[in-house]
Amino acid sequence: METAINELTYNGRVRRLRELAEAALAYYDIGNARLSLINAGVDTLFQVAAQRRVFNEDSLSMHLEKARYILRFYGREEVSPEAILSELRWLLALRRDTELLVPEPVFMRDGSLLIQVCIADIPETPRCVLFRWVEGRFAETLLSPGRLERAGMFLARLHQHAENYMLPADFERPRWDWQALVKPELTEVGGKAKLSGRDAATFAVLFEQTEDMLNQLTTNKTAYGLIHSDFQPTNYLFYKDEVRAIDFEKCQFGYYLYDMAIALLCLQGRENEAALREAFFNGYAQIRVLPDHYEERLRLFTAIHMLEPLLGAMWPRGVPARSAFVREIKQAAEQLRAYLHL
Repeated sequence: METAINELTYNGRVRRLRELAEAALAYYDIGNARLSLINAGVDTLFQVAAQRRVFNEDSLSMHLEKARYILRFYGREEVSPEAILSELRWLLALRRDTELLVPEPVFMRDGSLLIQVCIADIPETPRCVLFRWVEGRFAETLLSPGRLERAGMFLARLHQHAENYMLPADFERPRWDWQALVKPELTEVGGKAKLSGRDAATFAVLFEQTEDMLNQLTTNKTAYGLIHSDFQPTNYLFYKDEVRAIDFEKCQFGYYLYDMAIALLCLQGRENEAALREAFFNGYAQIRVLPDHYEERLRLFTAIHMLEPLLGAMWPRGVPARSAFVREIKQAAEQLRAYLHL
């Protein structure tokens, strides 16, 4: 039996991942391929440069066809195959129904989209998907009102599609649920940190205001549906004047306003933050009507999202780690007071 990948050196892990990637590519009709590792975190990403000889029926000659792809290994075991396939179905529907440029899953020779790679004597059997490469450049440090307007238009078109998308019967994606997912974890984290009265009151105000807001919001398709959940400058690119989005791995059912809050969080503290936000809203409003009280509600959704790094945090072992954890949640409470003007 081979050594588990987490017991290998870095170079050993890369060699193991490359071996698994080469085995996965054998299921696709893409010709000869060259692999370049992009990321070896929870999910592993390879860039694939491929070329194959194709017969041209018009000229009755062979020509060389080149293409680039992304090969993704899904590393989160708790995500079911049905959930991954549902992500891929939405991407295919977006490519079919809209002009939005999103990653296009590639079918294998047998018509499948998802494969679990198995190699004799290697214990890892990762789930794998191949996507066509999305051309473009990131502009995280070069965001302008014009670019934010186009980003707002893109996200509005995404929500417009979600509003009208007829879900397959076996479609499976997570649901953002304040009462079931977020509030209990925030309460638990706060209790472990033994918050001061002032910090505890800060979280209590956030809970009260959020619950009031959610009681007013509807969960019909005009306000709630499939969302990207990670639409930020590291996950959308610009090709000339066109916005293109990648990394739909976190897509889930949630409020469209929550999706917008995630998109706008990166603007905090920028010198031209107000102009960028206005441009984003102007772009969004060209496609979809902005909901009532959207600025006030975005403020609360943003506050919740700011706390996500603390959600699900395990109580660290050892006094130094626990002390650092307490400092983090107290700093978070202080940031909330400043953001919510408490």
